Amino acid sequence: MNLQTEVILCQALSLPVLVENKERIHRDESVTLTITLSKEQIAILKQAQDLIAHAVPEQNWAEAITYLAKKEIQRRTQMRKPKQVATAAGIGIQSDMDKNKNMETDTDTDTDTKKNIKLTNAARDKYQNNTEAKTQFSAHPGRKPLRTSIKKIVLNHDKCCQFKDLLTGKICGSTRFLQADHRQTVWAGGTNDLQNLQMLCSQHNQHKYR
Repeated sequence: MNLQTEVILCQALSLPVLVENKERIHRDESVTLTITLSKEQIAILKQAQDLIAHAVPEQNWAEAITYLAKKEIQRRTQMRKPKQVATAAGIGIQSDMDKNKNMETDTDTDTDTKKNIKLTNAARDKYQNNTEAKTQFSAHPGRKPLRTSIKKIVLNHDKCCQFKDLLTGKICGSTRFLQADHRQTVWAGGTNDLQNLQMLCSQHNQHKYR
């Protein structure tokens, strides 16, 4: 009996909704959870499962929920990244810990100065390399990498793979392993305009360039 058949039978027989929330611990300390989700809740979970398909390829609820939980824990507990500060020698990086040390003591000044010079020189070289790379991209507008915000706009618009079978006219419709694709390829003069972007699943994205 498939899921759709079960739904039809339950509706026809007016069977009550049994809400279960159970936790069963096994000998090896693994746990079996039994929970009841509303239609909206399972839809949200399925959408999240599709969005993380690249990281969790198997449709395994335990793996998907664990992955999402780890991401949320990391987001809420991770330390702040070091801040960039302007210096006479270029662009340096100064963390909160460095600030506290500078306030507490001025010892080992010579050693710290040498380290800062090396750091700022390396940071300045990195900044110059990034500037050169941006200049190269600006000379070829179509070669600019797609911004994450643009990819999200395309995803929210298409919602699924837009590959269309030329024989049947049917659209793929897959919601897993989605990738932003240029309708007219960049090497053929295609741009990053929204009108030239679509979502394809990884299989059809690879098929397009064979």
